[in-house]
Amino acid sequence: MPFSNKPAQEVWDVIAQNLSSLSALNASHIFHFRLRSAQHKHARVWDLIFQSQEWLDEAERRHINPVLIGYDLENCYHGSQRKGGKENYLILQPGDMSGDFTTWSEELRQLFFSCLKPHNFDEATREFRLGCGLVVNVEAVLNDPEILMLPDLEKLFSTSSGHPEGRYLFWQHNNYALGRLGYNEIAGINGKAKRLSQVDNICCFILSQSDMRAEHPSDYYFQKIGFNARSLRHMGATGKDGWWL
Repeated sequence: MPFSNKPAQEVWDVIAQNLSSLSALNASHIFHFRLRSAQHKHARVWDLIFQSQEWLDEAERRHINPVLIGYDLENCYHGSQRKGGKENYLILQPGDMSGDFTTWSEELRQLFFSCLKPHNFDEATREFRLGCGLVVNVEAVLNDPEILMLPDLEKLFSTSSGHPEGRYLFWQHNNYALGRLGYNEIAGINGKAKRLSQVDNICCFILSQSDMRAEHPSDYYFQKIGFNARSLRHMGATGKDGWWL
């Protein structure tokens, strides 16, 4: 029986499980082994954006878990193209509820941009475009606003099921799974967002990380640019007490 110095796939599985998904992806290219499907899909998404994970490592060192949000993660995660050749659109949230990790610090800002894949950055919209057909909004990374202002909230959702649906993907995730937001988990005008029109101007939702390394739920608020939300009191929600603006 011929002897092989190449470790068995089971050994690589254990090694990869103890690496970040991007490190595991790089190792798989060097040593020619296969990543498990979920880890490969998770790595594929973050690899579209980052050429180095130093900024992500710094977030992890501070016990912060960045998250990508947007239904187009469905395409990025599964390696498919958006219909009609349109660009995929995502939001990068640093996942820092304290605001201490925003890149208003020049050092962190430079670190963040140095880690990105080659891109074209629009300072006005806080979006960068990548050659792979992906647009990422990084306003929350650069300024950490309490409510993220967007020109078009509908980009975050799909209504293929008849109701608004969303997707999200945390950097640190034990199962590397793509998170799913159903309409009953999305709060819009007049409560749960059964129709896309309810999230056209303002919406919010909670992303729980209970099955991940970070165990604190985070709430996210989004508002359409130019929409005045001062007259709104209660939006309804999935939470026990709802969300207030």
